[in-house]
Amino acid sequence: MLSTAGNDPITVSGVTGTVPSDGQHNPPVENPATQWHQTYLNPIAPPVPPHLRRRAWPAWVIGLIGLVSTSLVVGLGLLFAARSDTDPPASTTKLTLSSAAAGCQEKVLPQLKAPGTAKFGGEEYSTTNTTVPVRVSGWVDAENSFGALVRNRYSCLATPTDHGWSISDVTFSAW
Repeated sequence: MLSTAGNDPITVSGVTGTVPSDGQHNPPVENPATQWHQTYLNPIAPPVPPHLRRRAWPAWVIGLIGLVSTSLVVGLGLLFAARSDTDPPASTTKLTLSSAAAGCQEKVLPQLKAPGTAKFGGEEYSTTNTTVPVRVSGWVDAENSFGALVRNRYSCLATPTDHGWSISDVTFSAW
């Protein structure tokens, strides 16, 4: 033990201090944030001092993040489940006899020499019931390869489907 008379200042290892009269030695205190001493085995990666260490997130922040992410996952799951359970939309195509005639006319146009000059008329239907196949017939005026206007007859079978009419058995003949 170092003995001095009274409270005389002393210097040990470059640190100046006083020894209290009761004989207890109290070393000078530096900034506790920079005062750390730890032994470590890895000289390449020394430990991070306490004042530079990353603090753990508070429990309420972690709980809030968990609640928000869980709510998001559940909400998106319910949204996709609700969308997949819905029935596909019903057909918006209303089956009419005039739409059956229009379907037949579309099939006749490629058989004409000048489809841009076509004028249709005289549509006749085998039935007025749109739930069974309908035979559609009529005439078309169109120019031939010589530029003369010629009238031809056409006929087709229109079968109702979920998406409109299915056109088949198209016949095209001179008047």
